[in-house]
Amino acid sequence: MKTAFVGIVLAGAFASLAMAQPAERFDLVCTGQVATEKVGVSGNGLAPLALGTAPYTTHLRVDLKAEVFCQDDCKGPEPIPLIGPNDIIFRTGGGMEQKFLTVDRGSGSFTFNWNEDWEQPPLGPYVHKAATGQCTKARFTQIPKNLF
Repeated sequence: MKTAFVGIVLAGAFASLAMAQPAERFDLVCTGQVATEKVGVSGNGLAPLALGTAPYTTHLRVDLKAEVFCQDDCKGPEPIPLIGPNDIIFRTGGGMEQKFLTVDRGSGSFTFNWNEDWEQPPLGPYVHKAATGQCTKARFTQIPKNLF
């Protein structure tokens, strides 16, 4: 009887501990607005030319334990550069696209900035996009593994 009671108490304690731990694998569905501007347009000096805003959605599959994620069409796992107590930084720039993607762990807000459509790389005009909004947690969708 005493052993059964101790087992029930321990099971309850482990269940409470497991529920208190943040999920290590989850999806994030992030929605908001994206502002688009053309940078380096001839005759416009250095000032960007605003092209407007539009609704924006991105879907992230996140595995914090393995420190990998994938975004949208998800061709395979990518490393997560920084998992901090307040933010998860999924992209830190690099290459011509200069992608920066950060999600605030407390509020769920995200910022995603990137460049595209270079006319004459690396110095010609290009399009800069800046998306902001909110992410909501969703059931984890498996991240495909690369074959080689």
